[in-house]
Amino acid sequence: MLSDAVAALDGSEDRLAEIVSEYEELLEELPEEEKENDFVNDDKNAFVPAEEKKAIKAKDVDTDVLAILKKYDKLSTEEKELKKKIKAEAAELQMKTKATIESLTDEEAYELLRCKWIEPITVGLKKLPGNIVTVFAAKLEALSKKYETTYSEVEQQIKETEGSLSVLIDQLTGSEFDLQGLSEFKKLLGGDE
Repeated sequence: MLSDAVAALDGSEDRLAEIVSEYEELLEELPEEEKENDFVNDDKNAFVPAEEKKAIKAKDVDTDVLAILKKYDKLSTEEKELKKKIKAEAAELQMKTKATIESLTDEEAYELLRCKWIEPITVGLKKLPGNIVTVFAAKLEALSKKYETTYSEVEQQIKETEGSLSVLIDQLTGSEFDLQGLSEFKKLLGGDE
């Protein structure tokens, strides 16, 4: 019922998350030698706001670094304002929700219960057989692919490979002991019975 207020609050929270990722991008843009300054924390993973403001006022850093620090300062200000706004919006939404719930008629309450609980359950129950069949079909397809080649085909391929290997062994040359070893290997393959 208060979807506009919820959407506005979600938008503010999304922007807050974007600001955090922009902080990380700014930190990555910062040259490595500049990360040794006081405006970056000891772990080199965040800016130190008070030191960043001092560096901007002193202007004793490179112009590119100064631009990064000014972007951070602007984002930091926006972040503080957003946090206040989110807190106020959340409190206002809570009050509106309370007032809305208290003013609901029985019909509206039943409709909300139907939309919130009954519809999702019935839709889920209707999807359940289809999901089971889909999972079963996927498993059956995987088994079909796994056992696509039959045992007799594998045995036939082994025999063909042994035969061709036996022919290749006949073409080999070497010392008497090598030839005896190859002869025994050929017997194991079944090529010389």
